[in-house]
Amino acid sequence: MSQVIETLRETDPEAAVTLEVIALEYMRRRHEPGCSMDGDDAHTDGKLGLAGLIYAWWTVENINPGSVANTIGPPMWPFAPEKWKPRSLRFALISVCSYALAELTRLIRAGK
Repeated sequence: MSQVIETLRETDPEAAVTLEVIALEYMRRRHEPGCSMDGDDAHTDGKLGLAGLIYAWWTVENINPGSVANTIGPPMWPFAPEKWKPRSLRFALISVCSYALAELTRLIRAGK
């Protein structure tokens, strides 16, 4: 994997940095209370994917200047309200990818 990142760093440095930022957010979330691989594995109901989708929705809704940002979190947010933190479009997109990564790794561990 590091060879892929190094090649990407040479050909598309912004993409390499983006992947690193997504990986850092994924790892940061692992250190939050109640977040772990075991916790992710317990979410067989699609909550991780839904969380990523909600962040993606927020991004689309707020990409146009003048849009009103939803700072409370949409009604479908699957986790505690304090876990809803769309600070910026960039952070929301990082969260989309981080939750997608969590869901994908959960599926891989489950053999799906």
